[in-house]
Amino acid sequence: PALITMFTINFIKFLKEFTVVFLMTDGGPPLVSGFTKRSIIGATTTLDIFIYDIFTGRSSTGIASAYSVLTLLLVAFVMILWFLSSRVELNAHLLIILVVAAQTTLGGYTGLVFGGLYLLAVWKRGLFKYILIGDILVSLLLSLFNGFLRGFNAATIISLMVFLILRREREGAAVVKSGDRALKLLTGIVLAGVLIASVLPLLVLVWISLSGLSTTYIDSFLPRYFTLDNFVRVVGEEGIISTLLNTLFVSLVTGLAVPLLTFQLALALRKIKNSLSDIAIVILNTVGVIGGMHTLVPLYSIFRTMGMIDSYFPVVLVYISHAIPFSVFTIRTYLESVPESLEDQAKIDGVGPVAFGFRILLPLSRPVLTTSFIVAFLGAWNGFLAPLLFLLSDSKYTMGVKLYTYVGSLGSGNPQWNLFGAAATINLLVMGVIFYTFRGYLGKTPLSENYE
Repeated sequence: PALITMFTINFIKFLKEFTVVFLMTDGGPPLVSGFTKRSIIGATTTLDIFIYDIFTGRSSTGIASAYSVLTLLLVAFVMILWFLSSRVELNAHLLIILVVAAQTTLGGYTGLVFGGLYLLAVWKRGLFKYILIGDILVSLLLSLFNGFLRGFNAATIISLMVFLILRREREGAAVVKSGDRALKLLTGIVLAGVLIASVLPLLVLVWISLSGLSTTYIDSFLPRYFTLDNFVRVVGEEGIISTLLNTLFVSLVTGLAVPLLTFQLALALRKIKNSLSDIAIVILNTVGVIGGMHTLVPLYSIFRTMGMIDSYFPVVLVYISHAIPFSVFTIRTYLESVPESLEDQAKIDGVGPVAFGFRILLPLSRPVLTTSFIVAFLGAWNGFLAPLLFLLSDSKYTMGVKLYTYVGSLGSGNPQWNLFGAAATINLLVMGVIFYTFRGYLGKTPLSENYE
């Protein structure tokens, strides 16, 4: 169950990933099967990149909205699958019905055929694996002859996941044991790799910010044309301070709103021990999906109708919806660690449930509320897609969009790497100061004596 939960969280996270792919690959080289009458699809064009290209390239949002709905359906199937697989007793019939629904809605013509075949597995479960093999083979053949984009059946992923879940139920999970020495060596190698991958970009960023040339080519330990003019320009000419204040405003509103909105919900979920709690978790994770391009396109249409484009309201709303699931889970877990004897003592002293929650649990929850604030704050501070879509005026840009204006995506023709490096260095310093200020509240327990 833990592995399935982690898979679901990361699947949704990377399904709506936009920034890295957009900036680092610019869609990638075009695929042979990616040429259509209206668009060109590259090797790294993800769903969100594709929807963004359609959205920005056409005056009508109908086609982009249709793709958004299909993407949301795929996410919904994965969320339902996660919910069903997290039950103590798996219901194989419901899982197979989910596969049938996924095939008929996402699989096109072949999905209609395989949806009917999978339906037979409801009565004879042993047929499922043979139908799955046929499903995979047909997807491979169609991808081979028609190209991956036209031949691949997204519902096949759902079918494969259900098969693995049903197999786990029947055979049980295998436990792999490794030697302590080999495990420690592997852990050390991974940690060293992570450390190098974290420090090296920072060194390169500082080098670029101190260089008089707009380049990312590093041929010496110190910049050959050492200068501080880049910092002077971004502060004086580029108005980076104003951009920092814009970002600070959006981040503060998001960071303060999230704990206020989620504490009472976490307090209520703390008392729920039945399936309602699981349903609430699924709903919250579904809310957390908001933020990818597949949901921002419909939101853009709504806010444009309301006249709220080029304002911070939709940006903050997206960031809050992003941070709510993590905040609720973290606060609820924190509150569950509070000893029940503390509540019993409060009842003896005549303290009711509401008073206990706000007079006792709320002060004790200061560390986890601070953690929730920091996570929401940093998420908003580092945000890129929402302000890129909703903010039109240069004077309202947040740091993510401002940094993008210096270098653009991979295909941009005139990147200003030195100004980008200076602005990014200032941005990291500000974030470091903020994180250092609140570091004392992280990792504290409810009854810790030294978190002041």
